[in-house]
Amino acid sequence: MDYKVYWLLTKFLVPLAFTSFVSDVGEQVLNRGLSSTENATEVLAAFGIAFSLTKFAAGPFEEFKNVALVLVHSQKEAKIGLLTMFSVWVIVLIFALLTAYTEFGYFITHTLYSLDKDVGQDIQTAMLMLGGFPLLQGLIFYLAGYILQMKYTFLVGTASVVDVAVQAVTIFGLLQSNLVKTKPILIPIFAVYIGAITRISLLSTGLLVLRRWKRTPLVSELQTPHERNLSVVNVLKFWWPLAIVRGVQTISRPIVNLFVARDLNGSDEAIQAIAVLSLVFPVALASFHWLDDIKSIQPAFLKKTETFVKRQHIRNFDICCVILGFSTLDRFFTPDFDPVLQKSQKAPRLLLVWLYTSQTNVTLY
Repeated sequence: MDYKVYWLLTKFLVPLAFTSFVSDVGEQVLNRGLSSTENATEVLAAFGIAFSLTKFAAGPFEEFKNVALVLVHSQKEAKIGLLTMFSVWVIVLIFALLTAYTEFGYFITHTLYSLDKDVGQDIQTAMLMLGGFPLLQGLIFYLAGYILQMKYTFLVGTASVVDVAVQAVTIFGLLQSNLVKTKPILIPIFAVYIGAITRISLLSTGLLVLRRWKRTPLVSELQTPHERNLSVVNVLKFWWPLAIVRGVQTISRPIVNLFVARDLNGSDEAIQAIAVLSLVFPVALASFHWLDDIKSIQPAFLKKTETFVKRQHIRNFDICCVILGFSTLDRFFTPDFDPVLQKSQKAPRLLLVWLYTSQTNVTLY
């Protein structure tokens, strides 16, 4: 019966949606680590710009989840996917090095954003230190895509919760150290890396258990065998359109920061406004960021082994999810949890409409 199909789709999507929600909450945990430091506004603004640019670079790496979900059918193909990911990351790493050690970084922080020297140096330092984050993000989603072939979304969701919990514990511990006074911007950076490494460890261990001990088959292994030689070029051809879409989704935050900074000429008001946006963006995304995980349903269920799940079922389910996301949108319009945010309650409203539109128009394919 149809209700069993929709229940199956719900069980598949809920852990993934919860993963997206938890990741947005995790960014607020990082912001909390900076709000207790001296010059919290300046440090929060610097980290907000650096982290938004890094997440823009890391966004396309999240699409390696679909590479693992659709293209990877063997250990050999898994290695080819990893090789492609590493090759793309080298380009991102070169960009991070140029930002930290050349005039290109000065151009971004001073010419584009019109920020003062101290804030600019913090941005360059943070971007250099976060240079490895896109690779870790890619590994996380690559492993998640592999696990999604086995439809163990609960494992993916659990790993994300543990990631945020580890970040919170790490920040609490580092707030007791001298970093609070010497280099506070390193506190959330260390927390990001420790949380990501923990998450990768959990996903890797879970995948090993599923494949070696439980002998859980991949969806592709249940289908008719096929002859195909996967190459780096094939992976790139599949990945780059998805990467562009993801880039369009994640570029909104750096653009908003840029317009705000230039409009206020890098003044103290600009720094305060960017700090506010660093708090507002994760809240804005929380109501609809999970809609992007709808894209994982069709590759996982429209297989010969799932004949009872039809395309029409998935389309109806997608529409219901978008309606649900839209119905909860206004819950996040009034950020009265912080006195600073009360000064700019109109900004989240306009921001949410823009972000929601950009998210849903690439989710309903």
